[in-house]
Amino acid sequence: RLAVLRACCQQSKWDDALALLESGGDGQHPHIFKGKELMEGYDALMFAAISMKEFDVAMKVLEQFLGLGFIPSNAIMVTFIRSMNVANRAGVSSDSVKFLYMLIDRIMCRKIKINGSMYSFLLHRMVDFAESEREAGDSDADVRLRQMCRMLVDAKKRDGAIISSLTPPDQVCVAGGWAEIFDVNELVDDVVLGELETPPLLVRVNAEERSKVGAAEQRVLRYARRRRAKV
Repeated sequence: RLAVLRACCQQSKWDDALALLESGGDGQHPHIFKGKELMEGYDALMFAAISMKEFDVAMKVLEQFLGLGFIPSNAIMVTFIRSMNVANRAGVSSDSVKFLYMLIDRIMCRKIKINGSMYSFLLHRMVDFAESEREAGDSDADVRLRQMCRMLVDAKKRDGAIISSLTPPDQVCVAGGWAEIFDVNELVDDVVLGELETPPLLVRVNAEERSKVGAAEQRVLRYARRRRAKV
């Protein structure tokens, strides 16, 4: 069964692969995929789609996965990271960064926490992309991306502090999603001016991830200081 699924991925028969998994996850066709094998199937399909930069397909896979009531495990989040590393072998692109934000948005809509490794990966890729834009001479993009990096760190600290509160803090407005902020320069300005609140960013950090998270956040701060020194 997994061999058939992987063959579909290799041949870019994404709809066939999605149909195989959906049939196995609806409880009506348990003979196709079940239990651990179903999770392995989603893991394999997600890895294949992201690695091949089929980001629209990957979003469909995630939507179907979440729609069936599944919650991304640490293993699935590791797959996100591994597959993005494959996709970014030639460098971090705007499309890959936007996909990361869309991924975070979908997970946040379900009020699911990402793990510390996923959060750290997002910060590192954002700094990588910002530095590549600076090297290409796009100073405006460099400043905007630097601001977004800091927004991620601030949102994680904010939501970590209020996560057990039943009453959210007063907000002027909340942006539609991280991907929207990434796409629309004016929204970045609104957040910086305090006219707009960033979307949720729920992160769970275990003891093993603390140093990794700390290093990623420090890289964001170092990048901001280095940029200011050159102005």
